[in-house]
Amino acid sequence: MNDVEYEYKKLAKSKWQPRYEQAYGAAFKNKEAKSLERRLDTFGKSKEGKYLEHELNELGDAIEKNVKVTDIPKEWQKDMYLF
Repeated sequence: MNDVEYEYKKLAKSKWQPRYEQAYGAAFKNKEAKSLERRLDTFGKSKEGKYLEHELNELGDAIEKNVKVTDIPKEWQKDMYLF
């Protein structure tokens, strides 16, 4: 994560920032992205999509109920509540 943060900060100070923002925005405003959005919306409303949502919710509940992490390394503990 530190590497990614460093790269974004470095990018913000460079001449490439406007080009990056333009390309990033274009990636979500093109024909393919809009098609994907429509298909995901349709899938989410379908019988299969609702079943998948139900199964993922059950999985999340089972993990929360049955999994306990007890041996987190000390160097990770200082950053674990950032997310």
